Amino acid sequence: MIKWSRSFSNVSSVAGATQFRKAMSLIPSAVCILTTAADAENRAGMTISSLTSLSLKPHQLLSFNIATPSKTLDLLHSIPQSHMLIHLFESSPHTAKLCREFSDNPHAAVHSLPLMQIFPQISLPTFPEACITFHCTKHSSFLVQDHELWVAKVQSIKRAPDHDSPLLYSNHKFHELGTSLKES
Repeated sequence: MIKWSRSFSNVSSVAGATQFRKAMSLIPSAVCILTTAADAENRAGMTISSLTSLSLKPHQLLSFNIATPSKTLDLLHSIPQSHMLIHLFESSPHTAKLCREFSDNPHAAVHSLPLMQIFPQISLPTFPEACITFHCTKHSSFLVQDHELWVAKVQSIKRAPDHDSPLLYSNHKFHELGTSLKES
């Protein structure tokens, strides 16, 4: 039997929180940009790296979280059904730069994007170069400490052909998908 080691950090301490953050940063995740708009002038966007598939039936659902407070979060809550686009990108220096811009100063960057008309009354900022774009609406959301967890219902998917190397984020850096491993 292996005994629990006292060398583990207590995560309730500052040092433990730092260890937790460092450990979690080693887990690679897809990085994407969420955009939304109440109208042509009132837009918001942000980089998210917490996107996961949640359910397939009866509806396709995605989940992600947003740190609070957030201007994007405020705008999402103000829009009926919280329409949004979630964009995934092919890995490249250009798309890494885009994701960094939306992480550092999203509100300046989102106003340079073209609008995609979803319905006659709904147009959302979009990235035509995204390899996958999910059009989603809010299914549910709830506050968990200093983040809000969102469940989004996928309304439609636009996928560019022949894109299979998504932009990844791990250890505070952008990466591309590597070689597949042979399982023994």
